[in-house]
Amino acid sequence: MSTENLISADEAQKLLNAATRPNAGCTGVSAGWCSIHGDCLCRSLPVTECPLHAADSTHAEGDATALRESAEALARTVIALHAEVARLTTVNVDLLVILEGRTTAPEDTEIEAHIVAGGAWMAVIQGHVMLAETEEEIEVIFDEIEDAWDHDCENPEDVCRWWPLDRERRPCAWPKVSG
Repeated sequence: MSTENLISADEAQKLLNAATRPNAGCTGVSAGWCSIHGDCLCRSLPVTECPLHAADSTHAEGDATALRESAEALARTVIALHAEVARLTTVNVDLLVILEGRTTAPEDTEIEAHIVAGGAWMAVIQGHVMLAETEEEIEVIFDEIEDAWDHDCENPEDVCRWWPLDRERRPCAWPKVSG
């Protein structure tokens, strides 16, 4: 995740503290009034005393700018974090699929492509772990599955679970074979 749009908790607190101090940086008549928290006083004061229009006072526009910039920074942070949560959710789902394996045996094209790529297959047949690094060893696994089915198996899906293994024999994503 890119951290360029993130601000720390301390930075966020400083921005909030500065943004919630009314009239910070105002001078003259404006010191008693803030455009973020008040209204134009022209109706009740001579124009020369209105914080927006009087020549002898200034209103700290920088405070409003800082607040606007901090809100934009916080919004960017929320958007970046939302994208990261979505990405991590996808990664977690993909990892869960790998860890669970599947009860459907690999197709011949999947077996061949994975073995050619240096991968192997692991199958757990009724608690018995088998590793196959060649197509011949895969055939031995299929024979074991058939034997398990022949011995009063009520649900063939429960007989075997498959996992593809990468070159280092770690569980990996199921091979994708076109056509």
